[in-house]
Amino acid sequence: MDRRGFLGGMTGLAGLRLPAWAVGLAKRCMDGQLTELDQLWKHPERIFTTRGMTPDLWQLDCLRSREDLLLNCSRQVGKSELTASIALLNVLLQPPALILILSPSDRQSVELLKAKFMPLYEPWENLCPLTKNNEYSKE
Repeated sequence: MDRRGFLGGMTGLAGLRLPAWAVGLAKRCMDGQLTELDQLWKHPERIFTTRGMTPDLWQLDCLRSREDLLLNCSRQVGKSELTASIALLNVLLQPPALILILSPSDRQSVELLKAKFMPLYEPWENLCPLTKNNEYSKE
């Protein structure tokens, strides 16, 4: 069977069909045509390194995890940067992604959006431009 026929009928576990983005990724991988965004699947730390930051090992483990996370961390260890980078990975790799930033106050949510998410997003904005941009929302 040729590659095209194989990928067209590609299924996941239990006979579930793969989403179109996953089939497209598999095709680009097999053809050796991975894009800069495709590389993030294997190297999610590039979200940090493109901004000149080096993630701690625990942050890298969290970035690579595909499970829900519950973190119990001290102050000033990089939880906000990690949260912003996970949100950004979802925005870049699985569009259109709905990301909710919830905090006890509007100020905290806006601060995470403006001070953490947006600086991480800047190097990638030409690959995934925002359609709506105001103080409280980014689309």
